[in-house]
Amino acid sequence: MDAERAAIETEMDARRAAHKAEMDQRREEIRKEIDALRAEKDKHFDTLRAEAVTSNSDS
Repeated sequence: MDAERAAIETEMDARRAAHKAEMDQRREEIRKEIDALRAEKDKHFDTLRAEAVTSNSDS
């Protein structure tokens, strides 16, 4: 009985570790996507600011 329980616990530990690794990897992928979107947003805002400055200086 103890050997069976130990085998089950070992399998569950392995499953937990695999799931944690998968979630960590997905979390990192999402973090990279967010960083890329933030950079794109910043680029757009910089373009808009430059256009606004140009428009204001033309007036």
